[in-house]
Amino acid sequence: MLLVVAMMYSFPADALSCAEPPAAKEEFDTSSYIFRGKVMDKKQTDQGPKVTFRILEIWKGTAYPEIDIFVSDMWLVPDKGKQYLIYASNRNYAGKKDDELWANICGRTAEWDSANGDIHQFGKPGMRLSGTEDGISPLWIISAGSVLFLVICLIYMLTKKRKKGDSH
Repeated sequence: MLLVVAMMYSFPADALSCAEPPAAKEEFDTSSYIFRGKVMDKKQTDQGPKVTFRILEIWKGTAYPEIDIFVSDMWLVPDKGKQYLIYASNRNYAGKKDDELWANICGRTAEWDSANGDIHQFGKPGMRLSGTEDGISPLWIISAGSVLFLVICLIYMLTKKRKKGDSH
């Protein structure tokens, strides 16, 4: 009888729920990559969803224009075109390769608008890549620098030629 009463008043349990995520500083310290990225593509693989992000800003890790991250779709379903703050690590568990990046399960990875409070604890990003709203494209900087260099060389050559012509 007691068992029947207990079953009537039981509460639903979420088998896939997570504990409270770690503090931003702790997650920063234990992650291999931390970046703001825009979802460009999503594929289902044998190991789970693999999401291609265009990196917009990066705080930790190697900067690539785009990067593939495995994401557990039990707790995060990234939408194409949306931006996210991603905490990822190289994890070798359950037969996964060391060079595969996985978003930290039960971590602080979230949509950019709800997660950008974390970045105030990180300081400025190590790099802003092209495509950011408030950053300057590295390609634009290289192009402008090259044009400036050519203009300076041309002015130098013309003034040197003019001085040489005046001396004869």
